[in-house]
Amino acid sequence: MFTDTGTTSTDSRFSERHWAMAALLLGVLGSMTRVPLLGVALPAAVFYFQRQRSPFAAFYGLQAAAAQAAVVALGVADELFAQPIDDLVHGAGVIAWLAINGLSIYTAFQARAGEVDEFWLIGPWARRHARLTS
Repeated sequence: MFTDTGTTSTDSRFSERHWAMAALLLGVLGSMTRVPLLGVALPAAVFYFQRQRSPFAAFYGLQAAAAQAAVVALGVADELFAQPIDDLVHGAGVIAWLAINGLSIYTAFQARAGEVDEFWLIGPWARRHARLTS
């Protein structure tokens, strides 16, 4: 299992564990705003700025951005297909939003502890693109 070294980047007092936790929590907070794409943009910014310094923080930034993008996609599907099967689609969207954000909050504390928690389907992809190795 990969654990980070707890190193601090040169321009910040945040360790890579803090950046990883921040990426996940920024995704959750962004998804709660009136602009749901903030839930994608904020963790993506963590990925972008940490990708050269910390594969650990970059992994969590990319994973959080992809998970929030899935939430946005479900929201769009909810709006597009709301008329024919309104209750079923809307209920699935709400359950997915709660599940992904709940998982993100739990995973944020795992990241703070230095553990790598991969989201189903998203995690292996994010690990490859963040160049995180075991």
